[in-house]
Amino acid sequence: MDIYHRGCDSMRLAGRLTMIIGACGVAATTTLLAVPLSELILQEDAKLTARVDAWQKQCSDKPTYDENCMRQRYELCGDLGKFVALVNDDVVMLRKPAAPNIDAADKRTLDAHLRHMEYLIDVATHRMRCLGRSPSDPTCKAEAASLEKRKSQQ
Repeated sequence: MDIYHRGCDSMRLAGRLTMIIGACGVAATTTLLAVPLSELILQEDAKLTARVDAWQKQCSDKPTYDENCMRQRYELCGDLGKFVALVNDDVVMLRKPAAPNIDAADKRTLDAHLRHMEYLIDVATHRMRCLGRSPSDPTCKAEAASLEKRKSQQ
């Protein structure tokens, strides 16, 4: 039986689940088996990374008035924005007070996960801001360098 879930809580679900996260901003319908929100976020990040890379290969050297590339860029930026909203839902959950009996190792794990989710938000907003700009754009180059440094520290 399919269950339609519109909430944004990170949860484990048993059985077959057709998840529509309209309230979170994800437009696609996905059939999942016991996949928590954090895992869905990592899967979406991988898909969006591949789409950004493909757009860069196909369109980065085309003029700004190329209609197909502009349409793809607008769609991709919209999907990146929806992704940011989805990750924000996980961040909100992670910032809620932890159980009083949580041990130090679990607290460090939660903190590391929160930092990674915030990093993903920053990467997605960087991609939105810099998609379609020249690779030599100084703002985008500085942001990319800063994000690479953060990535290496995680």
